[in-house]
Formats: sequence, structure tokens, C-alpha cells
Amino acid sequence: MIKYWKINKVKKLSEFLILNKDSIWISKIDESEISIDKAIEEKKLFGKTKFYKFSDFENIMFDEDNFNFILNYLTDDDGKKEKPIKIDIKKADYNDFKNHLLPIFKNSKLTDLSFFDKNKPIIFSLLATIGIGIFLIVTIGLSLKTLGILLLMTIIEIVVVKSLLKTPKNGKILKIN
Repeated sequence: MIKYWKINKVKKLSEFLILNKDSIWISKIDESEISIDKAIEEKKLFGKTKFYKFSDFENIMFDEDNFNFILNYLTDDDGKKEKPIKIDIKKADYNDFKNHLLPIFKNSKLTDLSFFDKNKPIIFSLLATIGIGIFLIVTIGLSLKTLGILLLMTIIEIVVVKSLLKTPKNGKILKIN
């Protein structure tokens, strides 16, 4: 079962998202030289293809606001995690891709992004500011006026963080077992 979608075209090269039963491939080919069907059939994708095995990932996050998905790697033995892979898909192909991917993970649950997943940076910035405020009150006797300024700065910080980060408002996570 191999299914593909054209996700980008730059000059002569077309970029395809190819879904296999155990991996996702991102491949670039020159369609004037060979069709994607023939390239897959004759196994001529390997020079310009990136392979992402599902077994290397902890979960796949579907960002339904921006029509992309994010592959989140497992943590390795040293406690390190590779940078997530973000793949943009055309709006028309997004649901088709998702519907072809889900049957591969028959026993895995697709869950809505939690409040924490969507607002993690804001929660951390708010907790850090409250912690700093409590520390300053205890150590140097921070006045209420200064505390008010600190809270105002926290609100500004939250607005800036929220506007800069592209966290999905609507999305789902596929936990890979």
C-alpha cells in the first residue's frame, strides 16, 4: 500500500509526500523525466528522498488550523530528542492523507490536543513570572505597585508569546504504540 500526494513544486522539481505501511517518504523528482508512479515502481526515488520510519516517532500531531502535521521523535537512551519534523500539506489533501494514515495505526488513539499542549509556553511564562514575583516579595520586600507592574509585564509577555508561536488552536495527536 503506497499512496502519494504532491505537496510542493519548485522550478522543475516536484515534492511528493509518500505514505508507506511503515514510513513516510518526502521525495523530489523531475516530472519531465519520470512520473511519480514509475519512480515508485522502478525504485528510483532513493537519491532525493528522506525516509521517516514510524517506529522512530512517539506521536504524530495533526495541526488542523494550518493543515500540516508534526512528527515528534522518541527520546533516545541519553534523554535527547531530535527536532520534530513539520510537513505542510495542501488543504485539499490534508484530510485524505490523515484518513490514509489512521488505518496503519489500528489500535492507536487519535486524541484532541490538550489545553496544556496548546498553551504550554504561556503556562511556563506565567509560572516563571509568578515565581520571580514571589521570590522578590520574600527577598527584597517588593511593593504592591511594583508587583502590579510585574503582572502587567506578564500579560504583555503572554500576548507576545501567543502571537509569535504557531501553536495549533485545533488539532489532534496520534500516539504511536
